[in-house]
Amino acid sequence: MTRLTTRFEVGLTVDIQVPDLEHRIEILKRKLVTESSDIHDIPTEVLEFIASSFVTNIRELEGALKRVLFYCLANNLDLTLDTVNEALEPLLKTKRKSDSLNENNYDRIQSIVSDFYGITLDDLIGKKRHSKYILPRHISMYLIKNKYNIPYKTIGMLFGNRDHSTVLAACEKIENELKQNESLKIAVDTIVKKIDNNNKK
Repeated sequence: MTRLTTRFEVGLTVDIQVPDLEHRIEILKRKLVTESSDIHDIPTEVLEFIASSFVTNIRELEGALKRVLFYCLANNLDLTLDTVNEALEPLLKTKRKSDSLNENNYDRIQSIVSDFYGITLDDLIGKKRHSKYILPRHISMYLIKNKYNIPYKTIGMLFGNRDHSTVLAACEKIENELKQNESLKIAVDTIVKKIDNNNKK
C-alpha cells in the first residue's frame, strides 16, 4: 500500500506546463496548414495577437483561428489586426467578463492596478491624459510585459488599441523610474504581491 501511495505521489508532482507564446504560434501555423482555406499567409502580428489572447486552452486557440479565417473569407476582408479583433470580439468580451479568471488573464492585472489607485478600469484603459490615470496605466503595461512577455503591439490592443511605441516608452519609463524612485518601487512591489495572492485563490 505504501509503495502504491508513493507512486501516486510521484505522479502528482508532474508539472503540466501551459505552452509558451512561441509554442502557441507554432500550433496556429500547423493548424493553418491543415485547414482547407484560401488563406495561408497570415501576418506574424496577427498570429501573435491570437496566441496572446488564448493562452490555456489549445482547442480554444485553434477555434479562434478558424473563426478569424471564416470571418475574413465570408466578409471578403484582409487579415489585419483590426479585422481579427472584430472577428474575436465576442469571444474576447466573454473572456473579460468571465468569473473564472486565472493567472493568464491580463485583465486581472489591470483590475488590481486600477483598484490600487482608486480609478475605474475604463479610465485605466481609456484615453484620459491626467497624471492620476497615466501612472497606473504605465504600471499595468509594464507588469503585463514583465509577467507574460507578450508583444508591445498586443499590449497596446489591451489598452484601447494604443501604438506599440507608446507601450514600449511606458515600460521603459517605469523600468527606469523603479531604479531611483523608492515610493514607486514600494507601490509596484505591493501590487505584485496582490497579483500573486490573487493567483493563489
